[in-house]
Amino acid sequence: MYQSLNKPKNSIELHKEIAFSDNYDEVKKLMVDGYESNFDQADYEFISDVEKAPNRIRQLTLLEYDEKTYLLSTTPGTKRVEVFDLEELPDDIENYLLQLEPQ
Repeated sequence: MYQSLNKPKNSIELHKEIAFSDNYDEVKKLMVDGYESNFDQADYEFISDVEKAPNRIRQLTLLEYDEKTYLLSTTPGTKRVEVFDLEELPDDIENYLLQLEPQ
């Protein structure tokens, strides 16, 4: 059994926390209060299936400004965050991601 004493600090730790959890209710505790419904039982079952492993775990950050949004790809699971890539998002992708924003 994988057990963490602290909240996950990066994408790799977050994946481990979900994949090796004992049950869905345990994972819901990782969600921001009021947003638990954004992560459902089916998603949990897929991610925690021991027969499946992600092809890659990425850590992404959006920097939103009034006139544009940048996407930073950074190193997951390292002691010091380093940037792999920085790109200005095209309008269609920016609009899509902004629609996913918590309300």
